[in-house]
Amino acid sequence: MRVLVLGGTQMLGRDFVERYMAEHSIVLANRGVTLPGLFPDLEHVAIDRDVLAAADDYGSVGCRALGCLGPVDGVVDFSCYSPAQLESTVPFLPKYGRYVFISTMCVYGNTPSNPLYEYCERKLRCEQWIRDRGLAWAIVRPAAVVGDHDYTRRFERRGGKYFWAGSGVEAAAGTVPVGDVSRAILDCLVAAQPLQVNLCR
Repeated sequence: MRVLVLGGTQMLGRDFVERYMAEHSIVLANRGVTLPGLFPDLEHVAIDRDVLAAADDYGSVGCRALGCLGPVDGVVDFSCYSPAQLESTVPFLPKYGRYVFISTMCVYGNTPSNPLYEYCERKLRCEQWIRDRGLAWAIVRPAAVVGDHDYTRRFERRGGKYFWAGSGVEAAAGTVPVGDVSRAILDCLVAAQPLQVNLCR
């Protein structure tokens, strides 16, 4: 498969790319700010999802460069955090088979007391935007992700196991291994119908 990955240099995206780059053709699209030297042998296009490109202005920035990539079999979106970013990106996507959006389990039961309330609400609005536009979509909602290259500092690794930082409590219930998320994403890319996949143990 030829897969366009939006993001792809932080924990989830990095694991997916590292896991499947040998057997699939992966194109990375991001700002080139986070770990810009990562994956030097892959095709890369620079985009800025926070800039709205004018549809009739070929000199504009934003996500216009995506349209020059040619068809892809699927798109995996690791880097969208608001409907505005979808609006700046989706019109410029190349022809694709399946659009896989990475959301979060916290869209369920989210309340203003949740420290991540705004983040979760934005992800929920993104999900609705995708469904309303009739995209060939799949939505993956992982719980708290444990594994290599974690940048959140929520976990500590000791003896091959992960623990909630500062607590000594093993991070088992309420989490999901990063590899399980990557495998679910690949399954979604080849699925023939819309999917909503919740990942938690």
